[in-house]
Amino acid sequence: SFDEFMAVLNDGRDRVERGWKVKINWILTVSRDEPRRADETFRWASSATGRKNNVVGFGLVGSEASQPAGQFERAFHAAQKKAVPTVIQAGNSQGAEGILAALELGPKRLVDAWGLLDSPEAQDHIIQNDIPVIVCLSRVKHLGLIKNIADYPFKDLIQAHIPLIISAEMPSFYKHTLNDEYAAAHHDCGLSPDELVEITLGSIQYSFLPEDEKAAMITDFLTEYETLQTEHLTESATE
Repeated sequence: SFDEFMAVLNDGRDRVERGWKVKINWILTVSRDEPRRADETFRWASSATGRKNNVVGFGLVGSEASQPAGQFERAFHAAQKKAVPTVIQAGNSQGAEGILAALELGPKRLVDAWGLLDSPEAQDHIIQNDIPVIVCLSRVKHLGLIKNIADYPFKDLIQAHIPLIISAEMPSFYKHTLNDEYAAAHHDCGLSPDELVEITLGSIQYSFLPEDEKAAMITDFLTEYETLQTEHLTESATE
């Protein structure tokens, strides 16, 4: 059953946290080709049972060609009323048009948002509402949206002041860890260490963690980064 499935996931989650001090929370998503399940999925995600099972958000994924975003309007409006964070994958098949349709549902994050640079309207909405875009370079390449990772318009998005999060989606499938994604953003896309630090700090701030946990993580990161900067970046500059 679904409850048994969540119990198994959370058992693994607890083992990971005990063993490596890595904390995992879940965003329960509905596929675009299953609009009839949207309300049911949201009700579970926003319920006390959902929170008990470490579910912190609700999302929409899958091909935009399956169903229009409007089919999910009721579930996403309910999420807004209950202050449940939402995530939408958009742009992969419909570009800027798909992004604009997704933005009407009021997401707190966008995944991919391919074609965003083609729409000043979408860019303005994202900036004004402080909506981050999650970027997974290996997946964009796998989907055939770019030929080489170096072709990804990272610099253009930064210059447009689009909030960004670097992510590793399904690393066992795409064969790219989060470290690999950051390395590719630096070596292939030309992002500087300072730009990567800014993205990292933003990623923490845009997370769905409680504010006190965000503050603690930012402090820990900056402390660790200062140590790494002294050990590696300073040495490189003097060689």
